[in-house]
Amino acid sequence: MKKKQQLLLAMILAAFVMPVALLVINLVQKSPQNDLKDYLHRIARVQNAKIIEWEFKPFISPSRRTFYQPVERLTIGIIESTQLRKCDLLEMVYLHNDALGKVQDPFRNLDYQVNVLIGLERCIKGRDLTPELTNKLKNIVNEKWKQLPLHINNALFYSEAGHKQRYSEQWLSVDSAPANQFYRDLAKVFDELIIGYEQKDLPLQFTAVAYQEQLEKNRHIGELLYSLHFTNQWLEQINQQLIQYNSNVLCSTGRQSEQITIMLNIFSELYVKRLQPYFSQLNHHYHSVVPLLEIYQHPILLRQGSEDLTEHYQRFKTNLQQHVEYWTQLRERCGVSMHQLMGRESE
Repeated sequence: MKKKQQLLLAMILAAFVMPVALLVINLVQKSPQNDLKDYLHRIARVQNAKIIEWEFKPFISPSRRTFYQPVERLTIGIIESTQLRKCDLLEMVYLHNDALGKVQDPFRNLDYQVNVLIGLERCIKGRDLTPELTNKLKNIVNEKWKQLPLHINNALFYSEAGHKQRYSEQWLSVDSAPANQFYRDLAKVFDELIIGYEQKDLPLQFTAVAYQEQLEKNRHIGELLYSLHFTNQWLEQINQQLIQYNSNVLCSTGRQSEQITIMLNIFSELYVKRLQPYFSQLNHHYHSVVPLLEIYQHPILLRQGSEDLTEHYQRFKTNLQQHVEYWTQLRERCGVSMHQLMGRESE
């Protein structure tokens, strides 16, 4: 009886473990890093050469705290604050002050700062306030206008959602779809806010909080930055390997022709069919986030690290161009047609 129970338990465990194991294997096989490594090793074998030494630089995410911009808190007296009832601002101020004792979210704070500025401007222009309070509120409004870029900076760069969007430590999934519309919508919201700041006419319906959750979930910019960081290093090593041992690849007929045949198979099977689709995906993802990158790089913001992704992408394009140029030159040197280079099947 005991043996039957043990056998049954083993069968149950096997039924659970096998699908999990297959899932893990499938995920590993889909890793672009594995394809890049395989591509390099197979090229080196055909070249009958050692793999050149290459020191990969690690990806280091900066601390979220480094992006925080301190903002001086502006207050008015308790007695004077009661006059804000005339401006319909008192409840908003009380709720905000109550939240200060808790974890202050930069997105909610940005919404608050925009609404308070709009409310104070309206109050000063259209309410019957004491001259002393009017002057004090005008001074506060002037300071709040100066501080608004800092609040925008903290929402986009320092907030947990903003930081997770910009920095990640995992590759962009091969199945990940670009979120073009989301990034356009988010960029439009902040673009209208920045234009309103520059023209001293803030948008009445502004809300950053509405986009916060989706910003945290997508994380495309961070994953794209991480992927390009390592893809560039792999491509640079592969390009150097191809160039350094190019003379080892012979185009002669007869027995030696097998070498160029195998090289073309490697290019077709690994680069054209597996790596190129992923590289194309990186390209599509980059263009999908460009609207938000342009907001990151606006002159009124500090743009801390916001240029990193653009620099990595330009480097990526250069590396791809050099890689394709090598194979084009090899094709011309060995008299291989473009059809053979792009579509040759493995033997």
